[in-house]
Amino acid sequence: MALVLLDRVQQTGTANTTVSFTLTGSVAGYQSWSAVGNGNTSYYGASDASGNWEVGLATYSTTGPTVTRTTIFASSNSGSAVTFSGTVNVWVDYPAGKAVYIDANGNVSALGTIASGVWQGTTVGVAYGGTGITILTANYIPYGNGTGAYQSSSTFTFNGTTFSSPNINVTSSTVPANGEYLAASNSLAWSTNTTERMRIDSSGNVGIGTTTTAPANGKALTIYASDFPRLQMRNSTTGDTAGDGTVFYGVGSDFYIYNQEAGSLNFQTNGSTRATIDSSGNVIIGATAPLSVNNKFTISASSAGSWVTVISDTRTDNSTVGGAIGFYRNTSGGAQNNVGGIQTSTTATAYVTSSDYRLKENVAPMTGALDTVAQLKPVTYKWKADGSDGQGFIAHELQAVVPDCVTGEKDAVDAEGKPVYQGIDTSFLVSHLVAAIQELNAKVTALEAQLGAK
Repeated sequence: MALVLLDRVQQTGTANTTVSFTLTGSVAGYQSWSAVGNGNTSYYGASDASGNWEVGLATYSTTGPTVTRTTIFASSNSGSAVTFSGTVNVWVDYPAGKAVYIDANGNVSALGTIASGVWQGTTVGVAYGGTGITILTANYIPYGNGTGAYQSSSTFTFNGTTFSSPNINVTSSTVPANGEYLAASNSLAWSTNTTERMRIDSSGNVGIGTTTTAPANGKALTIYASDFPRLQMRNSTTGDTAGDGTVFYGVGSDFYIYNQEAGSLNFQTNGSTRATIDSSGNVIIGATAPLSVNNKFTISASSAGSWVTVISDTRTDNSTVGGAIGFYRNTSGGAQNNVGGIQTSTTATAYVTSSDYRLKENVAPMTGALDTVAQLKPVTYKWKADGSDGQGFIAHELQAVVPDCVTGEKDAVDAEGKPVYQGIDTSFLVSHLVAAIQELNAKVTALEAQLGAK
């Protein structure tokens, strides 16, 4: 059923007591009520020769056809149904109380208000979409509560159910009991239990638990608590309780990153993982896993020839290390060869290098060691850094005799012209010294034999 308004609709008929009109005749220049449509409603006007009249809402039916009164707005019978006599003119009307019109300035105006579904006042009731008020004060925000209207003096408040306690304060810097307010110039803050909990300042910094949001540089998210500030992150895998996910928190002057799951902490740059602390507490840098379950600290690189350093808490089968540091060399095939380390026991520390016979070939006795030792130039000296005394060799002089003992080149500099100093490992002299002693012992033995023969 629809409300239909049409121009030039009128017929004549007779009244059926105070209920309906039976339409029997037409009026020249007018449409019949059939234009309204069966079952539809329209505003109507009715009158007879005796001066009786009615204005109201009626429903048209093709049965009869009839126009049945629904609601009477006004009548010659003090607003009640009229008992018409004789022929009755019945037409489609548009009561002034229901009208909206466009004035000479093009403004749309209502001729009345709605209350209980009827235009009858100067305001539109809240229940019918109006405010229930006739004047809107500047900067006030009215709202309807279903039966009346409310107008705040300086704030707009809503607690999620009713507009009874302050919750959204858009003009005041006073902290509301619960809600949003302007904490300072060009800033926005939220409070609960009459205490500010979070704010966004005029520079876009966010503070939680603090009103001091500006960092020394850049933008910041600042979380403050007197005892235990924390930032916790969870997802569908970790679960969503206080004991799930990863937590960043501070206790006193200490700061902690805590993965509460049986997972790892990973540090990435340029889209790749550079360092990991796994769930067992192993630290891995430049690799994805420790070389063995006993390696507590691993530093590696992916290219062949780069060094791998491992700190282990237990000696492993492929390592000279027991509870100390191992050094590995990556090969082109991806294997890590153990080349030495620092080995410890309960009473001593040993600095070792790989020397297994299975790693060597073309083994032959050393010769000429005594001549080599004779070319060495042991010296004493003072260090330029602090004037302390030293003894040993000059690197490039030793390099000319036993190259394996020295690293680097004499007078080398880097790309910026800074010195690249040479280094010495005198452990490589041991074999020469042993061989020289053996050669010297052979000479002594031979001389003794000669003297004994005389």
